[in-house]
This record gives sequence, C-alpha cells and structure tokens, in this order.
Amino acid sequence: MYPILLQVGPFGIRTFPVVLALALLVGGRLTAGEFRHRGLDPALASDFLTPAVILGLAGARLLHVLLFDPGWYLAHPLDLLTLWGGGLAFHGALLAGVGTAAWFCWRRGLGFWRFADGVVPGLALGQAIGALGSFLNGSSYGTPTALPWAVVFTDARAQAPLGIPLHPTQLYEALAGFVLFGALWALRDRVHRNGALFLLYFLGGAALTALELLKGETLWIADALPAAPAAGVLVLISAATLWRRSQPEPSIPGTAQPPLGPTRTAQSEERTPDSARPRVSP
Repeated sequence: MYPILLQVGPFGIRTFPVVLALALLVGGRLTAGEFRHRGLDPALASDFLTPAVILGLAGARLLHVLLFDPGWYLAHPLDLLTLWGGGLAFHGALLAGVGTAAWFCWRRGLGFWRFADGVVPGLALGQAIGALGSFLNGSSYGTPTALPWAVVFTDARAQAPLGIPLHPTQLYEALAGFVLFGALWALRDRVHRNGALFLLYFLGGAALTALELLKGETLWIADALPAAPAAGVLVLISAATLWRRSQPEPSIPGTAQPPLGPTRTAQSEERTPDSARPRVSP
C-alpha cells in the first residue's frame, strides 16, 4: 500500500520500521504501567526492552533464514541485515523473547510468571500495531481470493504480488491482536494465579496461527508442516508444562505489590524506625 513513508530525492524512509518503532513505544509504555500495577518497578520495562528487541529481531531473522532459503543467505550474507524489507518470523521473535525474559528475571531476582503477565498485554497490542505496518509494507500478504474485502497492491516497492486480489491477512492479524489485547486487559485483575495471562496469550496466539494457511509466503518445515502453527503449539505446550510444575507466586489481584529489583525481594523485611525501638539503659 504505502511501503515508503517519505521520499526525499533518492532516499526513502520505509514505513515498516517506523510502525515497528511505534509498536515498541506503545507496548513499552503499556508494560511499564502494568509493572506498576503489579507491584514491579516500572523502570524494568525499559531495562528489558533493549535486550528483548535485539534478541527478538535476531530470533525472528534466524528462524526466517533457516526455514526460507538458507542457501540464498549463505550466498548473499549482506541480505541478512535488510530487516526493513520484511523476512521476520514472528514466532522466532517470540521464542527469543521468552528466553530473554527468563534470563532477565533470573539476573534481577524476579518471579518469571508475574513478570510475564505484565508483559503480554503490551506485547499483544504491539503485535497488532506491527501487523498494520506489514499491511502498509505489503509483506505477510495473503493468497488470492474473490472475497469483496480483498486488497490489491499496486506499488511496485511492495513485496506482495501486484494487481491481484489477495486476502488482507495483515488486517486479520491486526484485528485478532486488538481482540486478544482487549481480552487480556479485561482479565488482568480477574485471574488469581500468576502466569495465567501469559498462557492465555499463547493460547490465543496458537489459535491465530491458522491464519498462516491464508498467507502467500508461509514458511514450511520440510515442505510438509506450516512453521508458525507448529512453533505456536510447541511453545504453548512447553509454557503450560512449566506453569503446571511451578510453585504459585504470591499474588493479590487488583492490589500493588512491593517492587522487586536487583537488591529487593518480595520477602524484604520492613525496617523498624529507630524511634519505635525500645531503649536499653546502660
């Protein structure tokens, strides 16, 4: 649709990176608010964002390279860096993001499940905004269709085939992402165990991977199994297994909890003021 946001002479600013940056900004701000709501330090959101973005992009690119055409990238290694043109597998970013979150919580002494519950609403909202960027970029396009809401790409700089009515799979994903965000937001104070929102996000995400069957550039495993649904189901099963075996973390729905950080834990003792301590005569 509009793969170039601004053209100045021979130089153009592509739309997809700008929308991706907006998604990260909105998702990060929302996550900071959620951390505060859950008794975590809001500054953890910005601290976590940098490694999550770097490793998430690396994971998304790596999964795409492995499943798309590794030989092509071996012959053209510089194309590994052309992230603005697409070629990012979301489930690769998700897998890398979960690993980054586990490492981050271990380094900071945080409970993983409460931390993850604070992240997923912002993640769902950012995912929905990012899908709009894919639509404008013409990436993640759908298969041909005769449905009345089909879209036709006409800009030669878009990645989608031109002049052919296609499923607007990017808009399907955006709508699904907004619905998932709304559901998580409505349930954020109604679930009574940490990690439940995290699993609900993955349950919804695993269901949404069915949209991959409508995409014209679906990645396949051994030319037999769509990669995204397989990865979604695998991550969901792994997360559910870990959650089932984990010990419940203390949680009081709708109330703030003491912030956790590098030098504080949920069981920090309250210090008694000097004025309240009994004095001992010499």
